[in-house]
Amino acid sequence: MKRILPLLVIIAVLMSTVSVFADDYDSMMSKAQSYIEAGDTERALASYQLAERAQPERPDAYLGEADLLLELENNAQALEIVNTVLEKDPLLPEAWVLKCRIDIAGGDAEALESDLLYAEVCGAELHDLYPEIARFYFDTGDDSKAVDILESIDMSVLPDDLKEMYQQALTKAGQETAAEKPDAVTVTHSGAALDRAFDENRLVLKKADLSSEILNYEIDTSIWETQGTSVPEKPADAFLKQIKDGTINLYSLSPSGNSGIFCAGTDIGLSVFEGKIHVIRPSETRGVPDINGNMEMYAHKTRFQSLFGKEGVVYSHNGQYAALYNIEHSLNLARYYFDPILIDLSTGEMFLTATYGNKPLQEKGGVVTTACFSADDQYFYYVLYGSTTKDKCALYRYDMKSMTTELCCSIPYLTWYPRLCEYAEGSFILPEDYDSHNYFSKPSVVQLTQTNGQWTVERHEYSMTGTTWYPTQLVYSRHSDYAFMVGKFAGTWDMAFMAFKPGEDFSGFNKYHAISKESQTVVDVNEETLQSYIQEGTATDFSAVPYEAIFEYELSPDGNYALILTKDISRNDHLYMLRLATFELKEVKGIDPSTIEVAAFAKKYQPIIEWNTETLIIITREGIETYEFDY
Repeated sequence: MKRILPLLVIIAVLMSTVSVFADDYDSMMSKAQSYIEAGDTERALASYQLAERAQPERPDAYLGEADLLLELENNAQALEIVNTVLEKDPLLPEAWVLKCRIDIAGGDAEALESDLLYAEVCGAELHDLYPEIARFYFDTGDDSKAVDILESIDMSVLPDDLKEMYQQALTKAGQETAAEKPDAVTVTHSGAALDRAFDENRLVLKKADLSSEILNYEIDTSIWETQGTSVPEKPADAFLKQIKDGTINLYSLSPSGNSGIFCAGTDIGLSVFEGKIHVIRPSETRGVPDINGNMEMYAHKTRFQSLFGKEGVVYSHNGQYAALYNIEHSLNLARYYFDPILIDLSTGEMFLTATYGNKPLQEKGGVVTTACFSADDQYFYYVLYGSTTKDKCALYRYDMKSMTTELCCSIPYLTWYPRLCEYAEGSFILPEDYDSHNYFSKPSVVQLTQTNGQWTVERHEYSMTGTTWYPTQLVYSRHSDYAFMVGKFAGTWDMAFMAFKPGEDFSGFNKYHAISKESQTVVDVNEETLQSYIQEGTATDFSAVPYEAIFEYELSPDGNYALILTKDISRNDHLYMLRLATFELKEVKGIDPSTIEVAAFAKKYQPIIEWNTETLIIITREGIETYEFDY
């Protein structure tokens, strides 16, 4: 690389002009970043070297310099610096990740194999590097290793050429069916890191810092126009400030990790997709005709925040689309009625998928109660409660390509609870409501299956009657095939739970468990045990029941764990991690579980805990906060 000035001269100039900061490590690191953004790599390197001199024991400057040298294709010097860092701290995960990148850039397959092993042992987060590793293996002819890597990440966010390589590799391996739909490959995020943290009993949450990502976002300046203020000189800085002062809140992140939703105040929704932020607004051109004025109602009579309900946000698998609806508002409180509303997060456009009368009891009227996208993102499936078919509930789907809606099947059971889950192509499960008028009735998990265009509806009945057990939500992970449900105990407390696999003939179904107050372990329970508390009159006396009450639960991104929040009247609250394969239970530290809101404040934002990526969004007494596990 041609140098404009000798590096030593530049260092001398910098030292003479910023001598007051010579010992200020953070200042030099900040300057290095600024120079990189300005394209001045010489001064960036000099700033890193000054930081190294100021505090040689800190690794960040060395890694920053090595990373920049790698970008400048000076692999040998970058490797030399990384090796120096590893001599000082051989267990530094970030150094091993950088060394793997250097191996890839240098085409050294043998070194990469060795360094990947060390990186994994040190607990390095390699997920973001997987596409680069897969491309390297494809380029070197090792297709099987590339496929192994890609099977653990979300193919939908990869560039088309890498998807094509993956499809070709599957086809050569005789897996033509899998090759047809590479976007269905699942994302596991930090499954391995979570496993290690669980095994070593170091499940600790720390506050997540969103600043580094946001400063790189491309922000729609109409955000400030919508808020009635002038556009700031530095939009990213202003946006970050509004996040820190609570004016803007992160409400949701997609499982793919490339999109999400912010709220500015209560009225303005903001979409995020692949580093670009837009104001969410009704589309003037997309979707079916709004003959009942439902979109108009949203645009002028509701607050964006009120669209969020217990069901949270439903995302397409590629992260581009989101669906919002709120059962509590639309069905239980009869305040708002909406068609299925989709948001194109890449543009901020909100559009309809179908139009029905906005009252569920009117002819051909209804409200959405639960929904999901198909694995290939071609269809948006949703359950409509109302009077559009002979039964109160019906399954519809909207074709994302042709923008048309069709009825799949009428459902002769009350299936209005979240969540509708596609556990296999064309096969869905969702919970059924309990018939309170029939004391001995047993609710079920309803299975909807499509075969050659024909739909069948089948019930998987619980072994307990609804007076003892009935759940009002089902969460499911297509990554692990675990479905997790928590049921109300005698209609009062959510205590018993089950974990089963619908893709494996519903294995684990009707096996009930609870968390013991005394031992803080998982114990088996049955209807006889639970009924005994009812007969003794202790069903409504929480202190007399030996099980912890479960108030919130969510599955980990890889689907192998359940995060469970328990509370009791003595404020002896707990946040647990449950390993679903073994029912081992361990406590999560780093946050006071008694501060997690499940009462009045949380009603404004029902999910309470959302965990789609490495980031957890949690409602506390302080407001909406973001956390990550400190692996």
